[in-house]
Amino acid sequence: MTSDNNQIKNITWQDIEPLILDEKYKEFFKNFDPETFKLVLDEENKSKVTESILKMLKSTDPENATPEYANEIIEIMRNVVNKIQEIKPMDLIFTTTSDDLNLPGFYYPSKQKDICVLFIHGMSGFILENYFGHVLGRTLQTNNISFIFTHNRGYAHINDIKTNKVNSEGGFETVRNGAVYERFEKCVPDIESWLKKGRELGYKKFIVIGHSLGVSKVIHHFYKSNPEDVIGVILASPPDMVGLVKKTEYQSNYEKLLDEAKQNIQNDNPRKLLSDEVWDWYTLSSQTFVDLFEENRPADNLPILRNPEKFPELESITVPILCIVGENDDIAINSLEEDMTILKNKATNVTSFETYILPRANHVYDGEEKGFAEKVLDWVGKVRR
Repeated sequence: MTSDNNQIKNITWQDIEPLILDEKYKEFFKNFDPETFKLVLDEENKSKVTESILKMLKSTDPENATPEYANEIIEIMRNVVNKIQEIKPMDLIFTTTSDDLNLPGFYYPSKQKDICVLFIHGMSGFILENYFGHVLGRTLQTNNISFIFTHNRGYAHINDIKTNKVNSEGGFETVRNGAVYERFEKCVPDIESWLKKGRELGYKKFIVIGHSLGVSKVIHHFYKSNPEDVIGVILASPPDMVGLVKKTEYQSNYEKLLDEAKQNIQNDNPRKLLSDEVWDWYTLSSQTFVDLFEENRPADNLPILRNPEKFPELESITVPILCIVGENDDIAINSLEEDMTILKNKATNVTSFETYILPRANHVYDGEEKGFAEKVLDWVGKVRR
């Protein structure tokens, strides 16, 4: 091991976990000091590492506290460290939209350039609070599939996104967005700018993953742009945005908020904040609320509750789809199984539509990040061929 390899020097459990494929060993390493991984490539340290492993095994798994089993673990550790050394560091990159917003993204490059997976986050999402996105990126990257965790203008609750316009002080002007103020239809230039960035990086084909509201954005972008180099779409935790506020158990004061929002827009105050939260969590501007939650607006492209004969935007997708939800997700309109069946039946032009319910997982796959990543990896591998 070279001491100047910063990826090894700063190794954490978050780096290690995606590379431990056997659940039997994962539980062991979860409580293991990552510092020990730095020692395994040096034969002089083998006895010290073996001693640490045996000590831990005696307290956690006495039956396997043998030198032979310790050597198995050391071999796994060496493989992990070698893989980490091969992986290029995650990189902060930017793309500029057609309306001059500089959006940040996190790039997990691989050696192969045939395909790149783009991740489109949901309401207020961003990478600092999205562990499953990081695990997904690392998992794909270690399997020679590049990944970009993209940010659209709706990242975080409020943000100030830099433009290229110089202000009076010599700096750059910013535009305030975030979940509070974003306009849904701007997802089209946002996603288009990330596809353009991927092409600039040398990729020829893309798979686009939308999570939660990001699903609605991915579908709307496909409907508007019909990108020829997108070869697959993943709908992760797909929501009926309008249904999730019209059902009283989710939002008891929907009609009141809609009337209030429309009145504010009529009074030429579309950015005025509403008097109450959505889902006891989101404080939204009036225009954003109408964009996302009024019937027949562009965000209303998965109307499971109303269940009309056709879902035109979903019908526009002509490539394979994976629809994945957590077993404990709280977005169901009917049941998770029924909702996914409706979506599958409405996606009439896809070449395939696979559904999967991830056991024990919630809306953001807490504790089941690896299972989510492995399912995506498996599906991407099939589409990639």
